[in-house]
Amino acid sequence: MDRIGYLPDPVRSHIVSFLPMKDAFRSTILSIGWRGICSSLSKLEFTHQYHRDLFSRKTFKDLIERTLYLHDGSDVQRFRLEPIVDGETICAHHVNAWISFALLHNIQDLELRFWLSVKPEKLPCRLFTSSTLKVLSLSEMRSLKWPRIIKFPMLKTFRLKNVRLPDEITANKLFSSCTFPALEDLSIRNWGFEIDTLSICVPGLKCLELLLPKKGLNLKVSIQNLRKINYLGSVAPNFESLNLLSLANANFQLSSPDTFFSNDTDGESNSASNILLGLHNAETLYFGCRFIELCLILILTYSDLFD
Repeated sequence: MDRIGYLPDPVRSHIVSFLPMKDAFRSTILSIGWRGICSSLSKLEFTHQYHRDLFSRKTFKDLIERTLYLHDGSDVQRFRLEPIVDGETICAHHVNAWISFALLHNIQDLELRFWLSVKPEKLPCRLFTSSTLKVLSLSEMRSLKWPRIIKFPMLKTFRLKNVRLPDEITANKLFSSCTFPALEDLSIRNWGFEIDTLSICVPGLKCLELLLPKKGLNLKVSIQNLRKINYLGSVAPNFESLNLLSLANANFQLSSPDTFFSNDTDGESNSASNILLGLHNAETLYFGCRFIELCLILILTYSDLFD
């Protein structure tokens, strides 16, 4: 018995949007009245990596092509794309065409992740100047070439995981108030940076996650309204004291096993102790063992000053 078939199409479409795409399309065979339901889905998620046992690459590509072709032109709220890009069945031009579709339909939440070694070097330029995006997640793009013009006027959440930043000029330009005037939540998880210095200056940022285990990366943070930070790196970051006053939740951990045998132990200890002393208003704190040891090194080194 069809208990929801009498509901208006927008309501049924909203219900179906919570199903995996393969199940959503199965609903179209229930009856004639259900055939157009998938044409107005506001949430489109295509993840081949976790369904490779169900879909061949060609079947997966055909599913995406059919879904986008039958779409009625209504706005797409969320678009998640995780294809296996092999350079044959699914190529860079397929991926960019699908991303362009989302951008043309006023996408607000876009998540992109590419599997295998054949990955697009360039994404559509219009992606980097989108005026509708509020959430953007980019993963596994070690060969990505960033465009010259980058501006996200409405973006509030930006997540990067293993995404290439080719030089310091590009990186420092990217993480600035000019690029992200409305950004509130930033997450960077990167094990392959090609840069030595990273500066983050986004005044409106409230939440910051940095997992940057690259040895020797010099991190400078200038954020006056930061409320929460989760940090994992090889050295303690350089924070201005003013940036620490607003922090309510802080987690600092150091990953490098030879941190304490570097040539700049004093500088690292100073950075760690400055963070510790600057957290006047924090409600929740977590410090990893290595972070605490750096602070102790400074205390023991200058213990005579406290006698």
